[in-house]
Amino acid sequence: ADPSGATPAHPGAPAPRSETRPAATVADPVGGQSLEIIDDYAHHPTEIRLTLAAARSRARGRAVWAVLQPHTYSRFAALLDGFATAFTDADRVYVTDIYAARETDDLGRHPTDLVERLAGPAAVGYVPWPELVGRLAADVRDALAAADPLGGPIAAAPAGGVLLLTLGAGTITTVGPRLLAALREGTPG
Repeated sequence: ADPSGATPAHPGAPAPRSETRPAATVADPVGGQSLEIIDDYAHHPTEIRLTLAAARSRARGRAVWAVLQPHTYSRFAALLDGFATAFTDADRVYVTDIYAARETDDLGRHPTDLVERLAGPAAVGYVPWPELVGRLAADVRDALAAADPLGGPIAAAPAGGVLLLTLGAGTITTVGPRLLAALREGTPG
């Protein structure tokens, strides 16, 4: 069984190969809203699409935010069109710097290439890796503190809170714990 709870989108399609790593949940004291962070190995458009579909059904009224760290320049360039349509179940998408692994950037691609092509999400943006946790911490605080989420800074943040997924096979795995620490300590990240 797939640990993310996702089912293939099309009959005969393979189940996602992503590994769902342990989730961390923190309840925000403001209005009982909450943040749940799930780190998932998904780094292929099909895996991402299926993982986000499962997240949407799990969210139960919460906003679904996706944070992608593309894995290698060659995969990013080859799969760019697939990535562009993989995030339709996300309310907000953050794309950070490409995890190079063993590669160098010989293809001239940048995460903003994806941001410009993304279809579906209410809000998208590129956030450089060094600024990612600070940006997420600020946005989560704003979303959870908004008295009227529909009139607050993030229109797609319902009163139930935020389900945030970190997606990728690189250093993105460190974002969830760092974000929780920043929120608990009240630091910018």
